[in-house]
Amino acid sequence: MTSTPTEFPATIASARPQQLPPAILRKAVTFDQLEISRFNVRTNRKAQMTIEALGRSILALGLVNALKVHPLKGGKERYGVHAGGRRCRAIGALIKAGALPADWPIDVVVRDQLTEAQLLEESQAENMMRLDLEMYEIAQGVVRSHMAGDSLETIAERLGQEPRFTYRAYRLGMLAPPIFDALKAGTISQAQAEAYGATEQQTLQLAAFNALRLLSPLEQTPDRIRAWLKIGDAEAARLLRFVGQQTYLDAGGALELDLFDDPADAAPARALICHPDLLRQLADAALAGVRDEIRRRAARPDLRFVPQPPQASFGGPDHFLNIPELAVVLGEETEITMPDGDVVGYIQIAASGDPKISFWWESTKAKYSTRKPVDTAAPAAKPRAIGAAVSQVAGFDARRAADAAIKQEEGITQEGVDVFRALRRSILRAALVGNARDGGTVGRDFLVWSQLRQMIAPNTPGNAIGVARLAPASAGPDSARGLIQAMPGNRLWMDAMRDMHLCPAFSSDDLVAAFQSYRDQAEDFKSLAATIAAGLAIERSLNYGDYSVPLHDALADMVGLATDEGLRDFWQPTVELLDLLGKEQRLAIAEPMVERVTFATWARLKGSEISRQVLQVVTGQHPATRASKAQAAANWVHPLLRFRGNESAVAADADDMLEAAE
Repeated sequence: MTSTPTEFPATIASARPQQLPPAILRKAVTFDQLEISRFNVRTNRKAQMTIEALGRSILALGLVNALKVHPLKGGKERYGVHAGGRRCRAIGALIKAGALPADWPIDVVVRDQLTEAQLLEESQAENMMRLDLEMYEIAQGVVRSHMAGDSLETIAERLGQEPRFTYRAYRLGMLAPPIFDALKAGTISQAQAEAYGATEQQTLQLAAFNALRLLSPLEQTPDRIRAWLKIGDAEAARLLRFVGQQTYLDAGGALELDLFDDPADAAPARALICHPDLLRQLADAALAGVRDEIRRRAARPDLRFVPQPPQASFGGPDHFLNIPELAVVLGEETEITMPDGDVVGYIQIAASGDPKISFWWESTKAKYSTRKPVDTAAPAAKPRAIGAAVSQVAGFDARRAADAAIKQEEGITQEGVDVFRALRRSILRAALVGNARDGGTVGRDFLVWSQLRQMIAPNTPGNAIGVARLAPASAGPDSARGLIQAMPGNRLWMDAMRDMHLCPAFSSDDLVAAFQSYRDQAEDFKSLAATIAAGLAIERSLNYGDYSVPLHDALADMVGLATDEGLRDFWQPTVELLDLLGKEQRLAIAEPMVERVTFATWARLKGSEISRQVLQVVTGQHPATRASKAQAAANWVHPLLRFRGNESAVAADADDMLEAAE
């Protein structure tokens, strides 16, 4: 494949022809001596057949411009028309209609000294000057001339064009066949075709074409095509400036400039990073060097760097925790004086490629506490309360810290954290109801014990039990409602609630009669009622730090939630749930379960498409799921929803991560 030059001559006028043009022979021939040459570049059927007006002109004025022909091999006094095909067809139509005699003399210019490439170029040059040749016809002509042996620079000279023009035309002519056919049929525009031609890699062109053709025509913009191809990708350009273009090239990397880019003088050219993994490795190595320098100058070898600043509960960086007085200039040897306490560093690579270093308190508690020498005589520190983040009133500080950590690790929003909490509680509620329906008493026993324990032992904190006192726990966000309704186990809970509402014990306005009605109910109904009361009182916990309630884990073990397979009886993953997670986290779920060849293409997908692909994996429906992971994929549960009794699932996750890393 012909490569693109890095520079073009300013004008063609400065270039001298290597030889004089061939002599021209004019003569008159008849129509039966002519046929359309295979070197005629016009292939547009519509343009070929639009000859009525041209025929009227020939009848009125004669043949103003001679046809250009070349002798045909093996044919005595027969010629191929390589320039003037429409005029030739118009004359043939007039003869057939009887408007001209069959022996009407036709003026031709015989070109018997031209090569095949030159015949193609002359055909193309004449049609281009008439301004009605389609771009795909030009592209086809340039490709054919080049294949016949002429360089793209020579073709440009003969067409009276700059070399950039023929390089672009050649790139369009060499598009993946389905894309070129779409350009020829008019189903994509020239601008769209140029976007696909921003790379010469036909495999990549075709992958983008097949992925984007499912969108509406209005969505298949040139910018979106280039974005899919990662042409001019802002993130890659930022990393390239950080690493240094020459460093990347010296390491074996390559760049492919967008041939159709016309940047302003000060704007960088769009380019495809051909080896993104190599660029990321170089960037990681450079970042490691920055971190090492900061740790050395701060005399803090254990200084932790985070992928994003500590987040506020309402989303975005918590600027209240920023330490603006710690300004750092890389490359200097001045000491960095940092305050005592839990401080973290954050490195942001700016659009210019310059690393910006900032420092943050890890939490509000860290900001207002200082490191003091340990007093051996002082009593041991009080251990952190179990489930400290669960309480809606007393757990504010613990919840804020836990939320920030979860959002950072899982790439989800504050609302996403609350949704996962609501889902986990709904799973536990449904499992308790299932136990009661089967004659079990776990829910009833938990309700009576938990409420009585708080009444007769006032020092027992509610967050340690994970229930509210004689009142429904907080409902959770509205956005969790649809996800809860989609759970298989939700039908158990809703049917039980319906049974309660239908019973006079909970619908009669006469409280005495209502209580008597409750007393008259069978024991299994009372167990179900107690279970619902327990379920309503259960707070929203998570399998994470201060959101973890060991008693919830014990309850889960008693009602069949100790395994992922058991939990999936009450809950199934959905696209909406996966959309709550960051893109990297969704890819990380699927990576150990999907064949590598298939998974390698997913990083280029849009977020919504990634969720759909991952959902097929974790519901056992994706054809590229590894056979050894099919069962694990079909029973997948997000770690935040698990209960601690499922140690085998945790071990399986670790095995998956090791296998994906191999």
